[in-house]
Amino acid sequence: MGRPILVSTPLHHCDPDLAIAASQAGELGLLTLAAGICDRGHKAAFDRMRSTLGRAPNWGVLWWARGEPDTSCAALGEVAQGQLPYLVIAGVFSVHSEDLAAWLKAGRQRGQNVILEVYSLEQADAAVAVGFDGLVLKGAEAGGWVGQLSAFMWLQAAQGCWEIPWWVQGGWGEDVAAACFALGGTPALAEELWLTWESPLAAVERRLVASSDGTETTTVAGGGHTLRIARRLAQPAAEELVEAAAGEQDPLALFWHAWEKVGGAEGSPPVPMGQGIGQAHRLAERYVSTAGVLQALRQGAKRRLRLAAGQRALKAEGDLATRHGTRYPVVQGPMTRVSDTPQFARAVAGGGALPFLALGVMEGQELATKLDGIKKAAGTAPWGVGILGFLFPKLHQAQLALVARAAPQFAIVAGGRPSHAEELAAAGIEAYLHVPSPGLLGEYLAAGARKFVFEGQECGGHIGPLSSMALWQSAIEVLKEADLENPGEVQVLFAGGIHDSNSAAMVGVLAADLVEMGMAVGVLMGTAYLFTEEAVASGAITPGFQQVAIDCRATACLESAPGQVTRCAETEFVAEFRRRRADLHAAQMPATERRHQLELLNLGRLRLAAKGQRRASEADVLPGADGTVADRALKAVENAAKGALEDVDEAQQRRDGLYMLGDVALLENRVQSIAQLHRKVSDDAVGQIEQLATKLEPEIPRPTEAAGEPIAIVGMSSLFPGAGGLEAYWEILVNGQDQVRDVPADRWAKELY
Repeated sequence: MGRPILVSTPLHHCDPDLAIAASQAGELGLLTLAAGICDRGHKAAFDRMRSTLGRAPNWGVLWWARGEPDTSCAALGEVAQGQLPYLVIAGVFSVHSEDLAAWLKAGRQRGQNVILEVYSLEQADAAVAVGFDGLVLKGAEAGGWVGQLSAFMWLQAAQGCWEIPWWVQGGWGEDVAAACFALGGTPALAEELWLTWESPLAAVERRLVASSDGTETTTVAGGGHTLRIARRLAQPAAEELVEAAAGEQDPLALFWHAWEKVGGAEGSPPVPMGQGIGQAHRLAERYVSTAGVLQALRQGAKRRLRLAAGQRALKAEGDLATRHGTRYPVVQGPMTRVSDTPQFARAVAGGGALPFLALGVMEGQELATKLDGIKKAAGTAPWGVGILGFLFPKLHQAQLALVARAAPQFAIVAGGRPSHAEELAAAGIEAYLHVPSPGLLGEYLAAGARKFVFEGQECGGHIGPLSSMALWQSAIEVLKEADLENPGEVQVLFAGGIHDSNSAAMVGVLAADLVEMGMAVGVLMGTAYLFTEEAVASGAITPGFQQVAIDCRATACLESAPGQVTRCAETEFVAEFRRRRADLHAAQMPATERRHQLELLNLGRLRLAAKGQRRASEADVLPGADGTVADRALKAVENAAKGALEDVDEAQQRRDGLYMLGDVALLENRVQSIAQLHRKVSDDAVGQIEQLATKLEPEIPRPTEAAGEPIAIVGMSSLFPGAGGLEAYWEILVNGQDQVRDVPADRWAKELY
């Protein structure tokens, strides 16, 4: 925990107070500035920051670069004269050494320590090779320019890679920050601090931010660039940018064009904002100031790591494993057209985990045969079914009747409601509900649900709106704050990017408070099983599918409609899907019609990838066949279980298949046994947590601790933002805090008295 936490100010408010407060708290504060929009406000903000911090070594500028290195850094010099202690360069996308070396050379004219914000592993390696002094690993859930890897995946990818300092920007709260610290990372914070005392946000922005949970952000992508922005702040500008990018325009040019319009007084800019905004309200209410938040993150990390080491929650034959009747607290996630073979279920159960048959849209004899086969294969071991809660009622009821007859012990319902869990409970089946957002979790708890799956969008197949870390943090807070008569009834499965001891160890640390309350926790995996020997040997997937997973260097998110997004390997079919989507958008086809077209394009392609088979009837409903889209969609549903399956060669499988898999494939390339996989995410992870805890210094009792969280102790400049010295402190004290910042005076008075 030796590196300082990095804190950057919001781009759309040129105000240094957040950065000043962070620096005065002993962390690293950065004033965010952008090339090409350097007006007097920028220089005044920078001058105030320099005059306040003086010769302190822990402050600097986060520079949104534009154009050529020398020109861009010269523009920075017009605002920030002299050499900065730290310069972080953002918005450089090249992975070529000569380009990065040019940025480093130009940056050295302005900063003593030059750090690069990076968006891929390849770029990170190149930046280290040319000599940058540090890296900001930009999580996909962060605000502004982002890459593909989420904060959770970056933390795993960075292990043992570089000797220079590195930070991870994502969506941080106390629990997930503890996991970051435990694995040797340091958080970079931005939106998480937008409601603290020092925040420059106006009252209307504060109200919007206070009600945010992270789902209000969106990305625009194209031309190799991806930008995450707020939908609710500067809404017209955000919607204009999203609509333009849907036509495959480059968001890099679109973003700067939008800012230039603002310079000409033609509206508001798109606001870079990440999913960490979902933590802003709670962190400010609990810790009030920037210094309070930063201190809480550090102190809470140590406490949670010690707790996790003593709990050993993911150990074999632990709490959740006992409740499931398995050896390990591990669940094999339902994977449509993959986890549907008896031999695979037998291998998972034999390896000590809980296997699940994915029902998908199966019905009739096909489903009955699958259920019977899985039941016989499991024998006396427990097993479950994965159900889609959004199916047509008639199909859902037909599936439920067959499931009740087969009598599995467990079910996982995706896109479901507590009423689905009640239906299954009536048949003697314990049901877990997928929870994609913290708001839904509150509703489910109020309705009596107690078993949940928190699956981040790093997973394969259909994904939700939040990354693993952002979702997990928000969900943990809902559970901790819920008025539960018996917290021990709650069972939680964490999913989305888990595949080894590192990833599982982080889960053990971030879930420590839940375990302390008596809740049972475990992990759910899907993509990790694609890298097992048994996945191919059992016929769950073809050898070709596994090879695609091994070779995978990028995943893609295919959006057929808002909220309907599928993560898969980047293959030839992905390019076809994108071309088709762009054509439909250019033709100005209505949204419903576009969705039908794209869903038809996906028809049968997952089975083609996983099993190397397709039905002849499916070819009749591909785009280009006679009839309207609606007619073809109806025909597709009617023919879903008709027609003989026919084998296709591997070339066609690779060309036309839809390979659903998660971001685990970006880090994993080794085939192992299921037994090895289960041991890594259970006993090995527990051992790793214990080793990490031994490195902590002895704990000194603190009389200020209450309810498991330390009370923030802050200095005058943190209590009163802008008070860089004694004279300014007394001026603010006399005139009143509400004269300096748009926050109610009684907020700080209540905390002090």
